[in-house]
Parts: sequence; structure tokens; C-alpha cells
Amino acid sequence: MKEQYQKKLEEQRRDKDEFDEKIQEMHRHNIKVESEFEKERALMEQKILFLEKNLEEKSSKEKEYLSNWNNQKSELSNEIRHVY
Repeated sequence: MKEQYQKKLEEQRRDKDEFDEKIQEMHRHNIKVESEFEKERALMEQKILFLEKNLEEKSSKEKEYLSNWNNQKSELSNEIRHVY
């Protein structure tokens, strides 16, 4: 009877140890997934900032080119008027 009790107790300890190990493994996995998520989020934030800055620069250049084009157009129109 005592041997059966000891055997049962040992099985329960093993089961508990296995369960504890699985919990630790899941915990490590969760930490890894969270870390990867945070890394990916940080990269996306950097990409968004880069694209926003790039868009602002392109918009500024577009306004500058449009302004230059309008100035050249106006100057050309004035020159044409003076010729006629």
C-alpha cells in the first residue's frame, strides 16, 4: 500500500514538473512573440515617419517646381507680348 502511494506521489510530482515546464515554455514563447511584435511595431513606426517625411519633401518640391513653372510661363508670356 505504501509503495502504491509512493508510486502515485512520484507520478504526480512528475506530472507537476512537466506541467511547470510547459508553463515556463509558454511563458518564454510569449516573451519571444511580444519582443518580435514590439520590434516589428518599432520598424513600422520608423517606416511611417520616413514615408511622412518623404511625402512632405516631395510635396514641397512639387510646390517649388509648380511655382518655377508658373514664373517661367509668366515670363515667357511677357516676352511674347513685348515681341508683338
